[in-house]
Amino acid sequence: MVEVYVTAEEAQNLQMDRDAQISYADIVFTWTILSVSSAADKTTLYKVVVWFDHILNQLWDVASVSLPIRVSDMVLPLNVIIPLSPNQWFVWILHNNELKKQTVTLGHIWGSSVEILSGLVSGMSVVTNDVSYFDPLKFTIKQK
Repeated sequence: MVEVYVTAEEAQNLQMDRDAQISYADIVFTWTILSVSSAADKTTLYKVVVWFDHILNQLWDVASVSLPIRVSDMVLPLNVIIPLSPNQWFVWILHNNELKKQTVTLGHIWGSSVEILSGLVSGMSVVTNDVSYFDPLKFTIKQK
């Protein structure tokens, strides 16, 4: 068994029914979350106890741990989110070969990704490149 400590937000969003992974020296091990503490410790972190399918006596160094979290169906790179005001954001979408601003509601931020709670629907083409200086009189957009 191994103990991992996470924030309150991470603890609330862990997916107990999915396997987690640890990466060490280009080897990926699969593991199962056994429990998540219901109260934080004095550092305000929550203990997650996991069980590995492999012997870990060789792991005496830093390893990368990936915990499965619950997110909405839509997650985008954080760098495509553009602020309109302190509480309002948009992304660029491609609609009928034209760039359009689409207002979105953000959820959790996970590293370099952000959860989109509303504003986008399946089938919309979100532009992930920087188009802040795009001039439609000089250029045309081609979708890959």
